[in-house]
Amino acid sequence: MSYEASREGSDDTGMDADLAWQEWKRWLSQAVSAGREAGLGSRELVDYAERVGDFLARHVDPANPQQRVLKELWSVADQGEQRAIASALVKLVGQAGDVGGGYQRDRGRGFTLS
Repeated sequence: MSYEASREGSDDTGMDADLAWQEWKRWLSQAVSAGREAGLGSRELVDYAERVGDFLARHVDPANPQQRVLKELWSVADQGEQRAIASALVKLVGQAGDVGGGYQRDRGRGFTLS
């Protein structure tokens, strides 16, 4: 679905875009949880998230403004920055449960995988 198609029938409050973003995060959370249940560790989950990010950036039109920002960030990021984006997304959807485990604060420079 394209971003423009997702805007059809929406109101000016942005509620439709927010709902689409929440649904996307829920889908990502379920995928991360399934990976955990299959025995994947944090590093492996981030590896897969990078692959998915590459695919989405190349082949999928963003469905909402948040996904458009992610796609634009991904397109200008180098490989290390893309890994950081993938890691942050895995962590973001893991905040509701134990999915985001394995991260440690790295002296004000962000989070690293432990």
